[in-house]
Amino acid sequence: MIFEGFRETRSPEFLDAIEYVLYHLRDEHPTAIPFLDLPDVAKAHVRRVGLFYDDLGKLVAFGVVDKDTILGAYGRTIHRAWKVLAPYVYQEREARQRLAMIYFEDIAERALRTTPEDVHRRLGLRRLPPEDLDLP
Repeated sequence: MIFEGFRETRSPEFLDAIEYVLYHLRDEHPTAIPFLDLPDVAKAHVRRVGLFYDDLGKLVAFGVVDKDTILGAYGRTIHRAWKVLAPYVYQEREARQRLAMIYFEDIAERALRTTPEDVHRRLGLRRLPPEDLDLP
């Protein structure tokens, strides 16, 4: 199950969608409206990203997957994507009186409190930089 999620985030479709959400959505649609009212291409990208992270949030909330597995791998991007999408999601909730992407919001809030670096530190991940790297 988790490998399927890893595979999804490397698919060309997901990569296009996350790039659009993070770098183009606010420029093309600066006024937040319900995400289902966005033009088809924008709506498809929002759904692909938002629903994927919503599903990851469900797995974490119900204890199917350890939160550190998700936050260590995706935490920063989850939080960044939520910051962009939150206004559109909240407009959607208001317009249609439903709790759209509530698990995405939950995992984004968890990602704010637990960074990937926190997870990496707890795991004791090691680094092996190139020997000829000149760092100040």
